Amino acid sequence: MKTRTRILFAAGSMLALAQMCAHAQEAAATGVASDAAATQAAVATPDSGEIIVTATRENTLLSKTPVAITAIGGDSLTKTGVTNATQLTEVAPNLSIDRGGSAGLQITIRGVSSTDNSEKGDPSAGFVVDGVFLARPQAQEVSFFDLDRVEVLRGPQGTLYGRNTTAGLVSLISAAPRLGKFSASFDGTYGNYNTIQATGVVNVPVGEFIAVRGAVNYDRRNSYILQGVSPYTLDPAKENLSGRLSVLIEPSSSVRLVLRGDYSSMKGHPGAGVLLSNLYQAPFTVPADGQLGNDPVVRTGRSADQVSTLTYPERWQSLRDNNTWGVQGDLKVDLTDWLTLNYLGSYRELTRDEQFTGLTGVNRTSGAVVTSPQTFDGSYNQNSQELRFAVNTGALKLQTGAYYFKEKSDISFLLYGTQGFQQGQRGYIFGFPQKTNSESFALFGQGTYSLADTFRLTGGVRWTKDKKRRVGATIYHATVNDPLDFTTGTQPGTTNPRGVQDRSTMRK
Repeated sequence: MKTRTRILFAAGSMLALAQMCAHAQEAAATGVASDAAATQAAVATPDSGEIIVTATRENTLLSKTPVAITAIGGDSLTKTGVTNATQLTEVAPNLSIDRGGSAGLQITIRGVSSTDNSEKGDPSAGFVVDGVFLARPQAQEVSFFDLDRVEVLRGPQGTLYGRNTTAGLVSLISAAPRLGKFSASFDGTYGNYNTIQATGVVNVPVGEFIAVRGAVNYDRRNSYILQGVSPYTLDPAKENLSGRLSVLIEPSSSVRLVLRGDYSSMKGHPGAGVLLSNLYQAPFTVPADGQLGNDPVVRTGRSADQVSTLTYPERWQSLRDNNTWGVQGDLKVDLTDWLTLNYLGSYRELTRDEQFTGLTGVNRTSGAVVTSPQTFDGSYNQNSQELRFAVNTGALKLQTGAYYFKEKSDISFLLYGTQGFQQGQRGYIFGFPQKTNSESFALFGQGTYSLADTFRLTGGVRWTKDKKRRVGATIYHATVNDPLDFTTGTQPGTTNPRGVQDRSTMRK
């Protein structure tokens, strides 16, 4: 197997010198989020009312945290209508989160991003829920509910967080159970496009040292696109049902254990996008080979409904029937008054079952839009383990630990009728069955030393070893259940003179 070893060293952030430190941190921490400050609420605040964040893996004041960070409290998320990751761009500067259809979310921080959201790719920005990195962008589309806060960190975070955080990090922190207090709440919203958002939460104390918290969320919305000539419905475009159960066990002030389990069903009819001809008029002629063609002319005088209407029939009913679940344990033990042990372990699974109509091109002779039915089936599981030690001697604050991550995936992406073959002929089904294994191990640490009350030095180091292997094939089949066949030449049942054969693919 081919391995990659990476070493990252970051040092020398002079964070203070009295006024310089204060102003620098306001620019990096509070000032960066100034246009969202009106929507930020205290999350777990001291008497001063400032927000407490965990960007440095310990509780710190937002204004005293040496990281470029935006923190948005759970109440602010609800009041401003931020119910999913794509809407974070409205309250967090330098952040863009786009929904790439079946490819899931693509996160861009300060202009740095990665377009490879496949199993073999690694995103440049991490998406973390309660400290657990979510590898699949499709699993990141779960609706927001019962969150304590969201933290958006800009710049590399690898010396403190697990993996894939070269551009930054989006961290979701769910509300933890509260000891000694029973509480319950419900909030619901109804809007245009038949949008329904409803969340119910209940917190139950069990004795003096245990509390249980349960939350359920329902998120539904119709399509922004009108059905037009499609024979199939586009509604609802999204219909998610999610639940989370958390248990807090705190037998003493030095031991704290939080156990969480969650499940989300992500259904709907995502449908296809509108054609560019809805927005632009002629010329749309195909240019001659080697020519660039002409710039299209923007259509004017069209209503929003005309622009948003499908002008080609879908080949079959679009469908999304995905689900994800996971369990995790978060243990914190104060070994001494200056040394703390933290352990975070998790296991997650994601299942994808999707079908849709793909836009595959334009007929060069007739100019007609070429479409094809497509399906995607996939199953994924990930296992992550992290052990950290935190040192706080007053002058020295240090976080150091080890991280292990493993993911297995088994997918099948099939396209129908794209290779010039008719139904029943070998080659009518063109697809990519693949299995991918990914494994990563890392050692990391970051420390801050106070040389004086107004002068601090921060440095970090990270060592990572990654292994990734993918085995699969490119197939040309007549039916879904055809066995793999790597023989050469024109195959029986194929009228097309071009020979087609399955091809093995392997990367590591």
